[in-house]
Amino acid sequence: MLKISFFILRTNDIDKTKEFYQTYFGFEFEKHTDHCTPHYASQTGGILLEIYQSKTPISPPDMIGFSGINLEDIVSRLSQDNIVKNPTVSKYGRFMIVKDPDERKIYLEAQK
Repeated sequence: MLKISFFILRTNDIDKTKEFYQTYFGFEFEKHTDHCTPHYASQTGGILLEIYQSKTPISPPDMIGFSGINLEDIVSRLSQDNIVKNPTVSKYGRFMIVKDPDERKIYLEAQK
């Protein structure tokens, strides 16, 4: 079965983006300088998330997603400016949509 194994996020502010994903989603990043330009990396749930500093303005992807999230916790800690869609229920379950410092949309699926 085909599985996604890693994401690379390019950003104009590597430290701000690292802090966002660390603070709100619990990623634990390590700074890597061993094989290419310095970047942050976090391995969780079988997926490697890497954050690189961009040298040019970025155009973030349409959306990434995480599951198993406590939506109420996110709402209570995240600025209203970062919430695109408040928690709601669809036929697929509870979810919300937020955005990171680069305006990248993040689909958050509630804990089951």
